[in-house]
Amino acid sequence: MKILKRLVVFTFFLFFLFYLLFFWLACRYLFFLTRGKKDKLFPLLVKRRVLILPSYKMVSFLPPSWRLTNKAIDLSILTYRVNSDGRKIVSSLLHNQGVSENRVNQLQLDYLQLSDQLLNFLPEYEKWRWWFKNWVALPQVGEEERNKIFLSRIVVQRLADILGFKQKRRYYFLVQNNCELRPSGGFMGSLAELEIEKGRWNLFFFDVYQYDGNLPGHVTPPAPIQKAFKIGFWRLRDANWNPDFPQAARDINWFLLQSQAPRPDAFIALNYSTIRKVLELTGPISLPGYNFVLNQDNFYHLLHQLVQENFYPGSQYKPRLITLFGNQLIEMLKKLPPAQRLKLFYQLKGELESRQVLLYSFDPQLEAVILKMGWGGEVEVNKKDNSSWTDYLYLVEANLGADKNSCFLQRQVVDNIFLTSKYITHNLTIKYGQQNFRKYRAYLRLILPPGATHFQLNGKEKGYDLGELKGTEATEVGFWISLSPQDEKKEVHFSFRLPVTFPLRNYRLFIQRQPGVEYSYKVNIYNSQPRLLFSRSFLVNQDKEIILNYK
Repeated sequence: MKILKRLVVFTFFLFFLFYLLFFWLACRYLFFLTRGKKDKLFPLLVKRRVLILPSYKMVSFLPPSWRLTNKAIDLSILTYRVNSDGRKIVSSLLHNQGVSENRVNQLQLDYLQLSDQLLNFLPEYEKWRWWFKNWVALPQVGEEERNKIFLSRIVVQRLADILGFKQKRRYYFLVQNNCELRPSGGFMGSLAELEIEKGRWNLFFFDVYQYDGNLPGHVTPPAPIQKAFKIGFWRLRDANWNPDFPQAARDINWFLLQSQAPRPDAFIALNYSTIRKVLELTGPISLPGYNFVLNQDNFYHLLHQLVQENFYPGSQYKPRLITLFGNQLIEMLKKLPPAQRLKLFYQLKGELESRQVLLYSFDPQLEAVILKMGWGGEVEVNKKDNSSWTDYLYLVEANLGADKNSCFLQRQVVDNIFLTSKYITHNLTIKYGQQNFRKYRAYLRLILPPGATHFQLNGKEKGYDLGELKGTEATEVGFWISLSPQDEKKEVHFSFRLPVTFPLRNYRLFIQRQPGVEYSYKVNIYNSQPRLLFSRSFLVNQDKEIILNYK
């Protein structure tokens, strides 16, 4: 009898280990994709699921934690199916073979089913995740991940329309040179127009000066552009002037339409630094007819040198060169193995999250999704948190020296913040350093919360401009930064004050990152005594948030 009992206990123990193993494999696959990696083990087991895994109904008599395991496995299998269909659609798009509308519709149905089941599964998963933590490490799924699932449903539901099955769609890529820094990332020297209809596409490359040459009439430029270039008119090449990208996109669209360009459905702004990361995955690119190889280290300098050497008004050299480079890059992307394509996908997702790639859609529903995902480059001065006082700072630099020297400078910001019952005072020290001893002239703007006052600018720079940023409630303060070839470093000191309108218990500082540039930031927070409450140094390579419990 004892042997029988032990056998039963041992059998159930093995059965438990069996389910625990499959739960780990299922959750591993379910969340493996978020790390840009490919899981070969689970797809192999999926094909044999009928032989090794009972259905959910067959194990309904088991404890809830065991039934949860089966749900996780079912979800992972559905995820595998969605992922497989998605890879096939991406492959068809890359090779321009045409995408089957039936496959797109099936992907939509599967994803909607997956998201419904996943949202129902998550509350139970979070409940039992702590029980499993003694055996396997499972990730936590918070409110942010749930919101992204809701938002992704909207995009997937519109996928057929995005791919041009209802009507032809046009998407403009704004190729920006962040070595000539501008508010949305860099100087907009080239554009690519992507036409897509019923899953087939055509891609055309243009020099921005081709559109500028077609612009009729006169448009008065923003004052800093006029002061820098003294040309008396505003053109498409400088249209990405507003730090709020949705507003800048509308300005760019106006210039394009005035230049008789086809009406766009969306804009994708990307910097040379993003192209460099893509080249890290594809490897070197050879251009037919040219005796050199482009890679992530030299592509910008070689292309820029060739364009400069062969430039003259009306020249078609640059459009031909960037078309050749773009086509060769697409060919290299076609050759990427599936694992590398997945890595590229998550690399581009990282570029979106760090504001190196910005999106704007003229479809209000899609634009709302873009902004909620944080991919739209919106000035987030109105981002509120009811549990804390929200402070905001956005440094926006525009290289107006007609040079490509922005990449050769080192930038550092020291922000000493003093908290009192009536005011929040910022004492900023902005430091520039260089080793190549080049001339540099830029217009620096600080985007601040409404109500900022008591501005003081100290240093060699004289005077500042004050106003309200177009399209927002934010305060905009701007001034010039100049470095001569003899200047190894330069410091600017700027201070301002914010009134405190309710009791200060928690303090939250949101630092928005400008596309195309990184800089070190040190923040010191003091109370009224003054006593140091908080100090931290970090690299601003994405939006940063500091929360301080202040009493």
